[in-house]
Amino acid sequence: MVMLWLSLFAAIWLFEEPSRRANEMLHNARERVAREVVCDPLFWVCAILIIIVFIRWMNNGIAMAYDAENLFWYIKKPALEYMPGAVEDRGFLEFATLISVTVILMGIRHALGKSARIGFLFSSSLYASIAAVVASFCLFFGQKGAAAAARGDIAAQTCVGLAFGIHTIAGIAALAGAMKDRWGYVVLLFTIAIGGAAAGAFIFSPSEIVVLLTAGIVLVLLASLLWLAIQSGGAASMKFFAAIFISVAFAILVVFCLMPDKLFDARIEAIATLNLLPSKFMQIREMLSGIALKIWRENPWLGTGLGSFPLDVRFNATPDDWSVIRRAPEAAYSGWWTFIAERGIVGALMFATPLLFMAFTFIRRLFGVLGVKVFWPGCVFGLAVVLVAFAETFIDISAFRPEAMMSIAAAIAIMAASIPPREKIVEDVPKSKK
Repeated sequence: MVMLWLSLFAAIWLFEEPSRRANEMLHNARERVAREVVCDPLFWVCAILIIIVFIRWMNNGIAMAYDAENLFWYIKKPALEYMPGAVEDRGFLEFATLISVTVILMGIRHALGKSARIGFLFSSSLYASIAAVVASFCLFFGQKGAAAAARGDIAAQTCVGLAFGIHTIAGIAALAGAMKDRWGYVVLLFTIAIGGAAAGAFIFSPSEIVVLLTAGIVLVLLASLLWLAIQSGGAASMKFFAAIFISVAFAILVVFCLMPDKLFDARIEAIATLNLLPSKFMQIREMLSGIALKIWRENPWLGTGLGSFPLDVRFNATPDDWSVIRRAPEAAYSGWWTFIAERGIVGALMFATPLLFMAFTFIRRLFGVLGVKVFWPGCVFGLAVVLVAFAETFIDISAFRPEAMMSIAAAIAIMAASIPPREKIVEDVPKSKK
């Protein structure tokens, strides 16, 4: 319910206090945003998806059941068998996440100007940093939930560190924009935002995710340095580098003070030796992928339902499989196979359609990039997040967590919004006085 209330407040802000363009009054900005949202095909796509996801939440009757008359176990179908379904404890969080994603996308696409987008990236990174530091303190004092999240066991198939890493990359891109616009008064907060989120990414991610996030961070860092050097000269680049250096120092401080020694040594050893994946990982992954493929072939259009993969494994794994996997896993050691087995072709289309709309916006604006002021760190930020999330989903399902989904959607929207459309540039030019 918290996500729904926050989404409501964000939606109210979206229409009541949008960014204003040149010579635009607040009431004009409100009318423009309302008109653009209503005319945006992506809004109506998201609205249709919200209805479908709501039905899936209500249609959550999938569960194991026992036929006492015939003496066998089976998987009970949902009430509406020909509609998307979910297991009994799933559906609501995904419904709330989609509403939040819709509000975020509409806000970035229509209500935020360039400075406001930098502020959005900065504030989200700062809040993620606060959450990461608080979670690290919980880990230090032995809180069980934090300890489980920090264990980095790939068998869990999910980690909170991916979202922390995305917000680290967001903070770096926002810092470049802040340096360009001379936001010197908040540089210290930027160092806390980037450093805290980076510490959370290291502490709460398994080694293989840490490596992927590091590659994304380096890509955005180099792009931001180059863009800042071209736009503002060497002095701004040096200040940017100094702020990054302080951020790294803060991240190291958090890690050394709050991360257990045994966990730190294991993480460093795995990265240093490139022994990132546990033993038998590929064998188990191949086995579970085969089960997922079999499940999808039997239910190609709708899949077997959200969260149903652990149930399906119990009915499809062979005795030889059980000798290796030991217990029913939450996912197929692959987010893509898990996704297609549980949601089918319809679910894949539901997932891909908003992404294709945003990709179309980005490509269309990319062809008109000449002659406009592009915030290139924002474009590279979105590209880096997409690449990291795409690669990560081959080994687990962290990208489908609510906080990760919202961060990834925001990154893709920022990537497109960082290239201003030409028609808006024309609108922003004040009319000359005769």
